[in-house]
Amino acid sequence: MEENKKVETKQETIMDTANTKETRNRNKKEKSKTRMVLVILFLIVFATISYVQLRGSYLEYQEMGQQYIHIFYTNIIYKYAIMAINFIILYFIIYYTNRGIKKGLQPFFEKENKPMPKLLNKSLALVISAITSIIVSATLMQKIMLMINSTAFGVQDTIFNLDISYYLFQKPVIEAMALYFTVLFVGLSIYMALYYVIVFNRFFDGIDGKMLKQSLFMKKLTRNILLVIIGIAIMTLLNTQNMVFGKLLTIRR
Repeated sequence: MEENKKVETKQETIMDTANTKETRNRNKKEKSKTRMVLVILFLIVFATISYVQLRGSYLEYQEMGQQYIHIFYTNIIYKYAIMAINFIILYFIIYYTNRGIKKGLQPFFEKENKPMPKLLNKSLALVISAITSIIVSATLMQKIMLMINSTAFGVQDTIFNLDISYYLFQKPVIEAMALYFTVLFVGLSIYMALYYVIVFNRFFDGIDGKMLKQSLFMKKLTRNILLVIIGIAIMTLLNTQNMVFGKLLTIRR
């Protein structure tokens, strides 16, 4: 009788673990389906808004004259090329940032003997990269087009011995890219910090401060701060060239 009871209890525990695994798999599948639906809806909204904007812009160029249609197509090629390149770079940066965040969170879950949950990665990287690319591409397009279509004036300034065309065409693009580089790593640092705070508040009751100081998060945060300092230094160096357009102080007796 005792042996039969032991066998029954073992069978019950096996059934319970199987049921818990099934429920976990169902929850994971439902969450993945929900994320997929949200991503598809986002892509549909993005495609609809892009079509409306393109149609409106095309009609504006058509009203100005048929000879301006090729300018419309040129602008579209530049705009979406910049958007695509920016999206691909941002996607991989955010994707590997999320992987680094998961790697940094794993020791905290192991210390608490908790299973590592499936955190957002691909869908989050897709949405953030798409939104940022839309915002940035419109700003960068005009400056990049000016740089591509630039021409040398054959006149150099008296301080840096650079052609005047550099200050009108190349320098604005370099300044925009330096600012974008700096803002990108500031945003990534804030993004990492928010990600950690949300996970800590959701899955943990308290965090070891010493463990947090020695974590991968603090190492990557320090690296981002150094990159932000480099970006600020580049912008400061570029700003020193603005003295060409300023008034020079002359001292007389």
